[in-house]
Amino acid sequence: MMRLTAFYYHLVFKQSSLVLVLVSFMVLLAAYYALDFELDASAESLVLENDNSLEYYRQTREQYGTDEFLIITYTPDNDLLSKESLKGIESLRDQLLKIDSVESVVSILDVPIIYNLEVKLSELANNLETIETPGMDMTLVRKEFLTNPFYRDLIVSSDVKTTAIQVIFYPDIKYFDLIKHRDNLRAQSSQHDLNQEETEELKNVLQQIKEHNSEALKQREKDIEIVRRIMNSERQHAKLFLGGIPMITVDMIRFIRHDLLVFGVGVITFLVFILMLFFRKPRWVLIPLLCCVITGILMIGFLGLAGWSITVISSNFLSILLILTLSLTIHLIVRFRDLQIVSPDKPQSQLIRDTVASMARPCFYTILTTAVAFASLIVSKIGPVIDFGWIMVIGLGMAFIVSFLVFPASIVLLPATAVPPSQDFTRRFTLWVAQLVQATPWTIIFTSALLMIIVGIGISRLKVENRFIDNFKSSTEIYQGMIVIDQKLGGTTPLDVIIDPDQEFYQLEEDLSEQASDFDSLFTDPLYEPVKPNYWLNPEMMKKIQSVH
Repeated sequence: MMRLTAFYYHLVFKQSSLVLVLVSFMVLLAAYYALDFELDASAESLVLENDNSLEYYRQTREQYGTDEFLIITYTPDNDLLSKESLKGIESLRDQLLKIDSVESVVSILDVPIIYNLEVKLSELANNLETIETPGMDMTLVRKEFLTNPFYRDLIVSSDVKTTAIQVIFYPDIKYFDLIKHRDNLRAQSSQHDLNQEETEELKNVLQQIKEHNSEALKQREKDIEIVRRIMNSERQHAKLFLGGIPMITVDMIRFIRHDLLVFGVGVITFLVFILMLFFRKPRWVLIPLLCCVITGILMIGFLGLAGWSITVISSNFLSILLILTLSLTIHLIVRFRDLQIVSPDKPQSQLIRDTVASMARPCFYTILTTAVAFASLIVSKIGPVIDFGWIMVIGLGMAFIVSFLVFPASIVLLPATAVPPSQDFTRRFTLWVAQLVQATPWTIIFTSALLMIIVGIGISRLKVENRFIDNFKSSTEIYQGMIVIDQKLGGTTPLDVIIDPDQEFYQLEEDLSEQASDFDSLFTDPLYEPVKPNYWLNPEMMKKIQSVH
């Protein structure tokens, strides 16, 4: 330990220029890797990668259809079923179908009108009628949308004033193939150690997934922009709002970028103002600001190098890290100025040496206790919360190292400054607090106890808010679209109930099929195509589905 301390003092106080050059090199390197810094607002970023629910979700999404679709709510100025409104919907649909990424568009123009028409079930396959069918009776159509449970409050609101248009994107088959390949390799690694070829293959697949997600996000951003331009061209006769997971993902990425920029600029502006207010010298503004900027760039570069994406939960890490870095440098500044007042004849190099010696342990324990607090997030079962904990723990370590390298090395290279006035604002304030504590100890204890009671009452009234829509301002399109869907079109949080069939049924059918295969082969009609038995499409199973419903 003594050798490490001696090496630190020699490096910082004898080789100050070298320290700053090395730090500058690290900053340039981090700035290069910062180009790989990514944001992630997908729904899957909210859970752990090996979570069983996530795996089951992917299976059901692959089997029953993707959730990669948009919902456009359309509320025309005229009656929804008027010719003008239907022409507007038709124009919107046809423009959306021209987007390369769009597989299909479902609107009230495309759904079959069957509930109130006298059509036999055997004729439905070849005789499906829609609103666009010539001679369609709009009175029957209106009745259909009001009474058919598949349409009412889902594709058309109960007052028949608002309709939903579903824009379905092509499924991302490549993504599912990559995920399957990765999961297979991980399953092998859990059973036995992967050889060098398999290990390289896994690394390659993980890199492909990362690159594919990045490209898919860029493509989806372009698609959303095109959809919004098309919607804007139709707003003169109707109110349109956009919803759906792809849009929410794209907008949340935009919100995160905005927050990082606003919080970063806001915090830096706040730092400059506070430092100028309290210390009134350029060096006590520039050096802390330099420490904060260096820490921020190093952390962002580290995240880019590690491929660690930032989510909504961890998007404010930068502002927190800047404030905590500032607190360290302020401790050092205040201690240095105090030593200047006490020992005005000492050289500046000795003063900064004494400052570091006296503040290293208190600052270390301050950072350690704060890091422990953030480390408690690591035990969470929510992926972004765990990531946020690790990001802050690593960031705090960087803040401590940067502060105790850059701050003393910079002071050593700067000319000596005048001794600060002994009655500066910060000193007067801290002395006033000390005098208050000495003069009225029981008043302070009583006030603290009263505050604890009030805080306890407030804590008992805390509620956990999990309504997704409340995370956004009412002015955002996410909120406006979701509120219309919530109130008029069945809601934004559907619950999928998956009922697995009895596997014994299929096993029995397979056994019976094998037993009869030899006998049946004697009488097989070459033109006959056997029909596989269906587990659900029989009276007994339909009763079960009805009971669940």
